Amino acid sequence: MLRYLQGRSSIVQTNAKAIRDGLVEKDRLPANKVCVIYNGVDIDGFRNVTSNREWLFPGSAGRKLVVLVGNMNSDVKGHPILIAAASEIVKSHPEVQFLLVGDGPRRLDYEAMVEGSGLKENLLFLGRRNDVPQILASCDVAVLPSLAEGLPNAVLEYLATGLPVVATALGGNLEVVEDGVTGLLIPPSNPHALATALSRLLDDSQFAAQIAKAGRESVESRFSFDRLVSEVDALYTRLLGEGMEVR
Repeated sequence: MLRYLQGRSSIVQTNAKAIRDGLVEKDRLPANKVCVIYNGVDIDGFRNVTSNREWLFPGSAGRKLVVLVGNMNSDVKGHPILIAAASEIVKSHPEVQFLLVGDGPRRLDYEAMVEGSGLKENLLFLGRRNDVPQILASCDVAVLPSLAEGLPNAVLEYLATGLPVVATALGGNLEVVEDGVTGLLIPPSNPHALATALSRLLDDSQFAAQIAKAGRESVESRFSFDRLVSEVDALYTRLLGEGMEVR
């Protein structure tokens, strides 16, 4: 059904070049029929939030907080990878606490993994939250070890908050994060690589601050809502100007 609708559409809009390339190469859509308009993020809604860390996470003074925001419907957001990496990280960084924001049918399985790894004190399951900006503003590092991605809003929100980011080198992550400049990219399904990248940020606060600043500047210039609205408006204006029926 999706392929049928795409075939009958005037334009197919995607939010990442990786998705566009897949539609052209695998679904055989004409390249001139597929356009890319990146997602936008509420820059001010994340940039201007004040940390309320001790109120949100009592007793967190002296800890390093690493956050992952993602649903738990399947393993696609990489929760098992982070749990495995956490086992390695806490050996040298016992002060680190991992915050898992989100919920879904896999949560009980993840909680059992944490219990079995003896990491209950280091991993907190926060469930679904409506205060994500405040949570992010209270953290030190953000991670998204996904097994597949389009263009992840979570990474955009991490960057807009000003957090140093670790993400897997696939899909739209490659279009958002420049490795070593605006964040760190790691191979998918590799807990050791994730642990190494996180440890680098935890050990080198100057480097973490450097890439966090570059990441925020990048997301502000490339992924604002104003830019998104402007590009969508320009697309529809062009199509209507060409006499094309927009559907």
